[in-house]
Amino acid sequence: MRSTHIATLVGRSLDRTNDRLCRLYHAGYVDKPRAQLDYYPTSGSATMVYALGDLAIQFLAARGMDFANLEWSRKNREASRRSFSISWRSSTFTLRLSAPWGSAATSV
Repeated sequence: MRSTHIATLVGRSLDRTNDRLCRLYHAGYVDKPRAQLDYYPTSGSATMVYALGDLAIQFLAARGMDFANLEWSRKNREASRRSFSISWRSSTFTLRLSAPWGSAATSV
């Protein structure tokens, strides 16, 4: 999910959201899939896409959520450009469906 999507969902400024995502990334709770670097080679300042990391999955599993695999960081590293594109488009579509009509989220 893009940082702009996350900011919209949590109702925070993009700067504050990016700061929190940076901290979560360095702590191992979120990942930045490498496939996006290949997918957006010339876009320069495109907003970063984040995925759940191993520590986030372990945190959620300890609270009762079931996961077939707890090693999501490896999945994020091994994701192809095609699977990255499909996942990104799917999350964008879901966000647009869940956002109130006419809100900023529908234009993200």
